[in-house]
Amino acid sequence: MDFCTNYAVPRLNGSAQEYQARAVAQGIDLLGRYTPVWAYAYLQVLGEATEATKNLNDDTLADYIRATTFKRVIGDVKFGNRGEWAKDRMFLVQFQNIKGHSIDEFRNLSTEVILYSPSTGRASSSIPTPEQNELTEQPTRS
Repeated sequence: MDFCTNYAVPRLNGSAQEYQARAVAQGIDLLGRYTPVWAYAYLQVLGEATEATKNLNDDTLADYIRATTFKRVIGDVKFGNRGEWAKDRMFLVQFQNIKGHSIDEFRNLSTEVILYSPSTGRASSSIPTPEQNELTEQPTRS
């Protein structure tokens, strides 16, 4: 079983914690994990492209971005001819062993299991069946 803790980005812990506190207080992102890391990486790519080309023209930036491999906090980033990722980076994850209705259970990364990883190209063998799921009621939002 591959837990999401293996993919944490330690360099972003401080800013991620600040973002999480603000996002929770404003009720906009209760877990606050996805947005900070990817937003930071996206802005790094755009910043590097702007600096390297000394230009803000969309076509110039796009040409540079498609031709460059970026070393970022999320790993190497390379784009294809149409702006898509050159290499699949999408994970399929599932929260498992959730016992109650508290958001805190979802903050514990050990409950978030990677079912499919593009690096391995295969699914985890730990996909539970409905019979294995102990939570029969749907959680209510508070």
